Amino acid sequence: MPQYDRNRNVEDRQGGIQAISRAQFAAIERAAEQEQVRFESEPANGSPTHIWQKDHLLVSGDVVEYGIEGLSRFATEPVRHLDGTEQSNAPGRARLLRINENEGRSAWQVAAYLNSQRGLAGKVAVNNVVHVAHQDGANLCPADEPVPGRPFPETIPYPPPMAGDAGLGVRVEVVDTGLSPGWSANHPWLHVDGRAAEVSGDREDGTYRPDGRIAAHAGHGTFIAGIVRCVAPGATVHVSNTLRWAGAMLESEVARAIIDAADRSPAPHVINLSAGFVPMHDHAEKSAPLALGMLDVMRHLTRRGCRTLLVAAAGNDGKGPDDVWFYPAAFAGEKEFDDVVVAVGALQQDREGRACFSNFGDWVTVYEDGEKLVNAFPEGMFRYQEPLLGKDASVCVYGDPPLYDGCSCVTAPQQGTVVRSRGMAEWSGTSFAAPVVVGRLAERMSHRFADRPRAAMQDLLKDTIEIKDAGDRVRLPIFPRPVGG
Repeated sequence: MPQYDRNRNVEDRQGGIQAISRAQFAAIERAAEQEQVRFESEPANGSPTHIWQKDHLLVSGDVVEYGIEGLSRFATEPVRHLDGTEQSNAPGRARLLRINENEGRSAWQVAAYLNSQRGLAGKVAVNNVVHVAHQDGANLCPADEPVPGRPFPETIPYPPPMAGDAGLGVRVEVVDTGLSPGWSANHPWLHVDGRAAEVSGDREDGTYRPDGRIAAHAGHGTFIAGIVRCVAPGATVHVSNTLRWAGAMLESEVARAIIDAADRSPAPHVINLSAGFVPMHDHAEKSAPLALGMLDVMRHLTRRGCRTLLVAAAGNDGKGPDDVWFYPAAFAGEKEFDDVVVAVGALQQDREGRACFSNFGDWVTVYEDGEKLVNAFPEGMFRYQEPLLGKDASVCVYGDPPLYDGCSCVTAPQQGTVVRSRGMAEWSGTSFAAPVVVGRLAERMSHRFADRPRAAMQDLLKDTIEIKDAGDRVRLPIFPRPVGG
């Protein structure tokens, strides 16, 4: 039997992950091409770690309104939204401009140059791609690929469905991939008296691949809606298909979706965003990362009269604050916005530390169950795409040595395995920790804080305790008991 070479196996895995990442970026590109959108990435060739819209810039509203001479050299005309509507003229709102002349530069290089000019510092950024993937990995599902299981009730959701009407009267908007075909079948926690009356949304695009198998990103929005309803069975949940490009969308469009939702009447009490991005910035120049579209969201949520709270996943890079700030969740680390956005990291299954994939740092508000959760998933055949080394190798994608044994990196089936989903799956990621917090919040609101999600969140956070991660002693704020525990 050949001797196990850990270093060689890690190298092989990283090479395989990069290959899958390139393939999934290609899937996003194909979906975006249908709407005449093209991308640039860093690195330009290979597995992308940063993706943004080609030949476009997001420019601070005050620059567009009052004009800056240096900007007109590159870009002048605002473009329309993807649905053909004109951009908002709200004072101060960032505008998306088309680059007329890039002088051989990428959009990021143009933005960096303009930010170095007088009057433009911090005012120009690329239009990032918001996605449900993690930066260094491959799978468009958040941290691992789903593990399809037997149908309900042979497979029980986790967190388990709560009894009663917790969350009654609370409106939750899930900005995600939409609802999968057949989402309401045999999932009683998504029903009210046998009717799917309190759960609604857009139909998910591309649930199935051309070969009929379940796509890598499919079921993400449905799974999240299921978690919210298990924890808060009385909550009203709507799921948009904003992330319709294989689990991705432009920052400008996601920002618009969140702002439009917050402006509805009645507005959602809570918006769940289990997606984000890491802005590229010049580490050598120590420039601040720019996320102008998401900054608009933060400012909109702080305006007078707005009560909506954003709950956002902290991301699945498995990195700390020296390496990664995942937006918009990272705005929770700024005093100006910490009452309008909650950043949620993920705990490992035994709740003794963070999940290996979870980002961490002082900007993360709270950590919640995010490893091996179970909920609704599309029916059909699923083929595993991510290269895995198997249980015997025990190689974690995110740490060497790993934080703990038995993480989801090493317990899933091997690449190429084809399994049948019968409507339920196990899945991991900060994507799924976020809706657990949303459910807890909805429960708290329905009992003590009607129509006051931010006050309810502050009250809920009083229940947290601080533990030291069993793996590396990092301090983590968590709820002392799991849902239903």
